[in-house]
This record gives sequence, structure tokens and C-alpha cells, in this order.
Amino acid sequence: MSGIAHVAFRVADVAVGRAFYQKLGFEQFFELTRDGQTTEAFLKVNDLQFIELYPRNAQQPSGLMHICYLSNDMEPLYAEYVKRELKPSPARKAAAAI
Repeated sequence: MSGIAHVAFRVADVAVGRAFYQKLGFEQFFELTRDGQTTEAFLKVNDLQFIELYPRNAQQPSGLMHICYLSNDMEPLYAEYVKRELKPSPARKAAAAI
């Protein structure tokens, strides 16, 4: 593992979450929308790291959704987690991965 690519949070209000992180100095890099509503907002930490904000619905809790690790090869990291008796979700390349 060479780092963390992003952390993703579900928030009650994306605009409020965005404003909070902007006060900390993180600028929005881009956002995705559907039917005029924000589905994901990406705040840039640096060229390789982002904070993702997703709106939650009434059935979903606010808070951490997932962490995306930055690695050239996730399989050894996954195997190490399994060896340590952790229960990671299967390693996979995310849609945004390059």
C-alpha cells in the first residue's frame, strides 16, 4: 500500500459538508449530479487524494462509507489482511481507478 486515495462519507447535506471542508482549506475539485442533484462531491486534498461526500437518504447513517487505498497491487495487501484474521471486502479496482 502506498497511501490512501480517498475517504468517502455519507452526509445529511452535501452543501454543508462541502462548506465545512472548504473552511479547512480543501477546495471542491468536481462533483457528479443526476437530475440536478449532487450524487458525489470530490474535495481535493492533493493530486492523489480526495475526500468524497455522498448524500444520505433517511435509511442510511451518516459517516464513513469506505476507504480507497492507493496501490499498484492490492492482492498482497488483501492477503496480509486475511492472514491477520481481518475481514476485508474483496480487493477490486474502483470505477475511478486509472
